[in-house]
Amino acid sequence: MVVPTYNEADKIGRIKNYASKLGQNVRDLDLLFVDGGSLDGTAEKLSRLGFKVFRPESGRWWKGESIKKGWDYGLKNGYEYLGYVDGDFPVKPDDIALVYYVLEKFPDAVIIGSRYLGLSNSMRKPYRLFFSKIFHLMANTFYGVNINDFQCGLKALKAEVWKEITYQVSEKHWGFDQELILLAASKGYKIIEVPVSWVEMEKAPRLGWLIRTVAGHLKTIGKLSLTVRRKVPRDFRRHGVFVWEGKRPKRV
Repeated sequence: MVVPTYNEADKIGRIKNYASKLGQNVRDLDLLFVDGGSLDGTAEKLSRLGFKVFRPESGRWWKGESIKKGWDYGLKNGYEYLGYVDGDFPVKPDDIALVYYVLEKFPDAVIIGSRYLGLSNSMRKPYRLFFSKIFHLMANTFYGVNINDFQCGLKALKAEVWKEITYQVSEKHWGFDQELILLAASKGYKIIEVPVSWVEMEKAPRLGWLIRTVAGHLKTIGKLSLTVRRKVPRDFRRHGVFVWEGKRPKRV
């Protein structure tokens, strides 16, 4: 399980406790922290706690780039399943257990967490929810799909699936999730959304950051609509996306 981080030093205590609890929910789970070049000593603090940490020698790795580097490492080292969860751990440990439980049952699918299903419990700030709803309306319209939550920071897939698409992944930042889903769909893989409990840990962003983020998503939608979207089967909207409403194990 890859954990992309950037300037999370103030959450080290939470990360340590979360990792301990996670081990009680998911057996044989290895955490790989891929730090994007934090300036607050995040990587050093994680290393001192005994976690495996990757980081750039200089410069910055964006979120999508960090996940790709972590998954490529897992692929080269023989891991069967690959996943990622946001560095502030906004979901519960049993949400991660559920993702891997569903993946074991449906190995030919990409499993994605969703904050917007009937069984989800999402505590989102109003302005984030507003922009998220607009984004998903636009993304689903332009991509011709029906995904409830592209951007939830919890996803998993088999290494064999990643091997088939890793060379095509070009998005290094927030567009990574969208490209991942569309590439998987273009290869004939199903998408299964599972409900998660989501609590935002981030502080309210500045207006400039928010504007850049929205602009970045619009640019990504335009780019992927002209490239990967054309490869997605026409019937994917009706037959390619499923919602998990079954058993919710506490441990896998």
